Amino acid sequence: MKRLISGALLTVLVLCSCGVSPTDRGRAILDAIPIEDCRLVAEIKWDYGGAVHNFVVSYQKGTVTVLEPEALSGITASFDGEGVTLSMSGAEVFAGELLEITPAGAVPLYIATVSRGYLKSAEQSGDEVILTMDIPGGGELRGAFTLEDGMPTGAEVWEDGVMKIEMTFKEVEF
Repeated sequence: MKRLISGALLTVLVLCSCGVSPTDRGRAILDAIPIEDCRLVAEIKWDYGGAVHNFVVSYQKGTVTVLEPEALSGITASFDGEGVTLSMSGAEVFAGELLEITPAGAVPLYIATVSRGYLKSAEQSGDEVILTMDIPGGGELRGAFTLEDGMPTGAEVWEDGVMKIEMTFKEVEF
C-alpha cells in the first residue's frame, strides 16, 4: 500500500495515541482521508441468494474494472452519481441506476458512504477502528481503518441484517 501522510492524517495519528474514544478516532479519520481521490484494488465476496461469488476489481475515480474472474476480466462500470454505464471492448450500454447491492457497485457505494461521513457508531478491534455508517436508501456499511494511519482495509455491506458484500482492500493509494 502506498501511504502518503498529510497533516490531517498526522492529526489522526496523534488522536489515536492519546486515549481518544473510537467515535472521535472514527470522526477524525473520516474528516482526514480524501476518500474520493483513492485508487484501490478490492477482493469482493458477494452473497447472492445463498451462493457466494468472488471478484477482484480495481477502482479509480468512479470507474470499476473487473480483474477476476477471468471470464469477466476487462468489463468496466462507470458511475456518474446518477447511473451506471457498462463497457467492454469499446462497446457501451447505459445500465440505469443501481437498484441492489452488486460487486460492480460495492466500491462506489463504499466511497459515497464514507465521503458523506454519517457515522452511526465506532468500535476498536485490535489495531483497527470499525466505523458503522448508514447507507442512504437502506443498509449499513461497516468500514475498517487502521489505527496507525487511518488507511481503509476493508468493509462489509449489510442489508436487512444479512451481510451481502465483504471487501478487502489492497493497493490503496490517495
